[in-house]
Amino acid sequence: MLRVVLVLLSFELASSTVIYPDGRVCPDRSTCCETDSGYECCPVPNAVCCPDRSHCCPRGFKCNTLAQMCEWSGGSMPILRKVPAKPSGLSFLNAAVSDPKMAEQDECCLSSSGCCPVGFHCNEHKACEKDRVQYPRTELQQASSIESQGVITYCDRKFYCPMNTTCCKNPSDQWGCCPYPLALCCPDKLHCCAYGFICDRKSTNCIKEYASVPAALKEAARRT
Repeated sequence: MLRVVLVLLSFELASSTVIYPDGRVCPDRSTCCETDSGYECCPVPNAVCCPDRSHCCPRGFKCNTLAQMCEWSGGSMPILRKVPAKPSGLSFLNAAVSDPKMAEQDECCLSSSGCCPVGFHCNEHKACEKDRVQYPRTELQQASSIESQGVITYCDRKFYCPMNTTCCKNPSDQWGCCPYPLALCCPDKLHCCAYGFICDRKSTNCIKEYASVPAALKEAARRT
């Protein structure tokens, strides 16, 4: 018998959401980051939560909170600001059930969204942890419907880009908008590449393993 979390829906939620340790909800493929006041949502899966507890970076990037950038060996991108999680409106019930699919799993977290993989355990924050490295839990499937809200990408206090785009500096050191979410800003400051690709030496093509595609041109950012 393994202890798993059974979720009782008290109202409808969106079909793909993530329930975090304090019971709040964030969009699917986001990451739970702890703040001074609880938990907030980083809009990237398996993200790095920055030490300032206000920002985050995609997996594989390092936080440079002083420069407000996420950095890696292939370039950099503006640092991501976390957004508050929403109350889930769920109540939780712990129960003992027999599930062959979970027979090899380490343990299940109580009062949260799921179970930990083999070798991980639930820490005091109800997050899966191994050697002090956190790992996302197996999420329970939920049927729900949350009203979507318009979202924009803030470059700084004055400029922003549309939803699902990335802020990149142009040659005149002004903000431009790359048409890809979580994009890589190329060194020439004219082009950008989709997440997972790197810019070639001329910044005109985006490379991933053996694939090469033309780099995208940026558009001017909008003033708030």
